[in-house]
Amino acid sequence: METSLSYTLIYTGALHGDLDLLPRLYTFLRALRAEYGADRTLTFDIGEACVPNSWHCEVTGGRSMPIALDGMGFDAVNVSAMFSDEARAKINESVRIALVDDDHPYEADDLRLETAPSDVTDLRLHVRLIPAADTALDAALDSNVLHLRGVSAGEIGIVTVRRERGTWTLISAAVYAMPPNTRPDPTIAAVVEFVVSEAKYAQKRKEQKGAADHPE
Repeated sequence: METSLSYTLIYTGALHGDLDLLPRLYTFLRALRAEYGADRTLTFDIGEACVPNSWHCEVTGGRSMPIALDGMGFDAVNVSAMFSDEARAKINESVRIALVDDDHPYEADDLRLETAPSDVTDLRLHVRLIPAADTALDAALDSNVLHLRGVSAGEIGIVTVRRERGTWTLISAAVYAMPPNTRPDPTIAAVVEFVVSEAKYAQKRKEQKGAADHPE
């Protein structure tokens, strides 16, 4: 007889390169993990962690936010259209976080985090890391696909699902807004400081290369 299995999914989205938000967001995340987390808990970002108009995202080739989220203990991040193959290979050498896009899903136990449709005939739950209007299991696909309600920067979504006798059930879904008086976590503040310093170094090298390529 199959044992009933429950999973807690904790996610962020639409961070848009806001490194300054992360120390406070981590404090809030830790509090929610303590209250709602379980033995089987995954934490991930569903997209737009880095955007082209963020200076550090631009100069690091999209590496800055995934590195910061890795420091926050995230399991995965949607990096669709964020990296070249070369940049992806480079960051993979230095982080634990899974970099999810159409060609690189992330599998953990009975869950598959993905950005593109795949074979849903197995018993795994396919979690789409793409913002949706609401959190729901897709009944048209045998309820094996979970869509997640989009969140804004400063919000955290928490979803609990259960598999019993081969059938997935959505137990609960909620989005929580970070209280305005949330204090920053000093460890993540140090991580952000490191990421910013690396981005500034990359920016300086880029400017120096530009000057060398176009001497007066």
